[in-house]
Amino acid sequence: EIYRTSTHCKSHANMLRENKPRRKFAVSWPSDEDLIVSLKVSNYVQVSKRLGVSDNAVRKHLRVRGYNTKTLEKI
Repeated sequence: EIYRTSTHCKSHANMLRENKPRRKFAVSWPSDEDLIVSLKVSNYVQVSKRLGVSDNAVRKHLRVRGYNTKTLEKI
């Protein structure tokens, strides 16, 4: 059964969802201290390009680790 708004029937849609590719690669993050030092020397964009991620990914990584992204101090 295919609905007007669907492109696949339910059984094929589930197969497509199960075969959805995962992340292409895992980022090998430096230690928190090394990351903070490199951010103090340069900016988020340069560090993120070096790691192969976005600058928002670097900010989120720091936030999850408990750092303030503006002052780079532990909260």
